[in-house]
Amino acid sequence: MQTEPVVVLAIVDALLVAMFFLFRVLPWSRPGPWRLIWLIAGMTSILFIAAELVALQVQGTALSIEHQIPLFGAIFAATAGFILTYLGGQRVTERALTLAETDELTKLGNARAFDMQLSDLTRRHQRFALLYLDVDGLKGVNDTHGHGEGDLALTHVAGVLKGSLRVRDFAARLGGDEFALILPETDPASARGIAERILDGVAQEPVPGRRVGASIGIVLEAQRFTTTEAVRVADTAMYASKTAGGSRITVVADEGPRRA
Repeated sequence: MQTEPVVVLAIVDALLVAMFFLFRVLPWSRPGPWRLIWLIAGMTSILFIAAELVALQVQGTALSIEHQIPLFGAIFAATAGFILTYLGGQRVTERALTLAETDELTKLGNARAFDMQLSDLTRRHQRFALLYLDVDGLKGVNDTHGHGEGDLALTHVAGVLKGSLRVRDFAARLGGDEFALILPETDPASARGIAERILDGVAQEPVPGRRVGASIGIVLEAQRFTTTEAVRVADTAMYASKTAGGSRITVVADEGPRRA
């Protein structure tokens, strides 16, 4: 049985159209239901065309309409089920990763995410500054007004940090009242400027009628250290600010710590 040329032409044309939408239109479409619909329809069309080509090769003619409709429906259902299951699993995985690396109260990165970011920069020897911050006066807020308002103070500090970040920076809550910022490709003046904005923001904005402060330690050129050493030096600088009265900045540079 000889295949009609018009049938082959129609199948090839349908295949080209489906591939065009899959590889040219789909990547440029906006995320949402329509992108998902185009993906499912495109994949279904390609699989259906492949089935038609097999039929042409085996019996020399296209499938009859009685067979085409249920076949297309079965392929569509199977394709939709596979894609939706895959995307659903991917979203669950991404959500789990996000939760595993996010502090629940402040929505900043947590200690795990901080360690990963710090290790990555140190391994690549990329220039960065490390800023450590401890909230001054939080214990008094907790003791006097309760932990609920203490949590509001922490979210206030987190908001100040978020407002001070550049696109490439990373902020994390390490636990309790301690926070850290990783500032890639940051010169001493920029690092100090960020710290001063944070210091002013934390101190000047009242937290439900209460005020807290911040003790900050900065390590410039932190890539010179191992991750453990960088954290230790930044923590020591932060405590130097706190023991000097708090609400100040201590900078660790090559020549040693400097307090402001």
